Amino acid sequence: MGGRSQIVRSWIALPVALLLAVACGGGAETSGGGTRTTGGTREAAPESAADPGGEPPPAESEDLAGARGSADAGVEAGGTSTATDPTDSSGSVPSETTVTAAGGETVAVAPAEDAGGPTSDTGGAVPANVHADPRGGVFAEFQRGFDRDHPFGSLEAFCFPHGEGAEPRFATDVGIGADTITLAHIRTRIEEIVEMGFAAPVGDPTDMFDTFTRIVNERCGGVWGRRIDLRLVEVAALGVGGTDIDTLRNAACIEATEDHEAVILVNSTSFQGTAQLCVTEEHDSALITHQALPAEYVQRGGGRLLTTATTLEGNLRALAEYLISTGALEGRRVAVVASNTPGEAEATEASLVATLEAAGVDVRAFDVLDCAGTSVCFGGMAESVQRLIEEGVDVLFPTVNALSLPAYITEMVTQG
Repeated sequence: MGGRSQIVRSWIALPVALLLAVACGGGAETSGGGTRTTGGTREAAPESAADPGGEPPPAESEDLAGARGSADAGVEAGGTSTATDPTDSSGSVPSETTVTAAGGETVAVAPAEDAGGPTSDTGGAVPANVHADPRGGVFAEFQRGFDRDHPFGSLEAFCFPHGEGAEPRFATDVGIGADTITLAHIRTRIEEIVEMGFAAPVGDPTDMFDTFTRIVNERCGGVWGRRIDLRLVEVAALGVGGTDIDTLRNAACIEATEDHEAVILVNSTSFQGTAQLCVTEEHDSALITHQALPAEYVQRGGGRLLTTATTLEGNLRALAEYLISTGALEGRRVAVVASNTPGEAEATEASLVATLEAAGVDVRAFDVLDCAGTSVCFGGMAESVQRLIEEGVDVLFPTVNALSLPAYITEMVTQG
């Protein structure tokens, strides 16, 4: 699928990531549990995805006609994936910009001075068409990294319709036709956990993705003229019934990438384990999710595994370093508990446990609970709690998922 990557990366960072932004915010097993006792002309489209029938926005300000910058748009998510703006392959800057006012009149507005060149001045006046973040510093510099002339990057409207490009489109690979590009929404059936007492009011993720896709297609002109063909693939949340959850997730990967020929998969309801590598490494497709991912998976994803969070190691290392810096762990006996969801126990040991031990923290136990092919990790739980008692642990870092933690706490109460 070599012809796919260039087109995928050219627009993945902006319009598709927006799909996740409007959607709502488990484990698996591959081995038994273990224990360790050491440590052109633009007409603004409606701005709100919640109001697909809304009116076009009011008259645009002259700021909309500001500098057509040359900065590339980028997204950093554990790893880094950079996308460039393919709107103008010539790199030329138009002499004027046309803006459609509320009354339907189209007027030409001259671009702002110094329209094209990037600036290295981080402390001076904010250039036109760059959001002036009141926090300044790294936040202001972060805003300078956005191409606000991208159809989905404007400060003035949710998107600008953008249709035919300078050259005719043609099919480039499976899933990327002349007029459509296929995406798959991987939806974990979170309703399965309601019976366990986890009834989070997250709404209907399927309707969210469908509605947003419709707006992008109908109001924004698709993605550089290609309409999104969104497919739905569902996967179990718990992994009970004789088939382990990691196998079920890999089956969902195969359905999306081989049956539907999706080049980009999106998820907002948890999609963990080796299925992430099934998407990115084995099928050369992209996966956009919301969870903290193991750094190894991000690296092996080759720029195709993106998340709105940081890496799992980054989260845990920052937690450890903060507590060490405050002295909160001085004189304390510490234990860490993780699950054997693929990639997670290794990431926990390499970041949280290693950082604590390197700082001289007294780590008495690092236990890995066995999920036995489900999303609830009971294996070795009683033994782990018994070890906390024997070692006199007074600080516990439970990195297991939300479905497993209540049972662990209950076991702690039971054993006193």
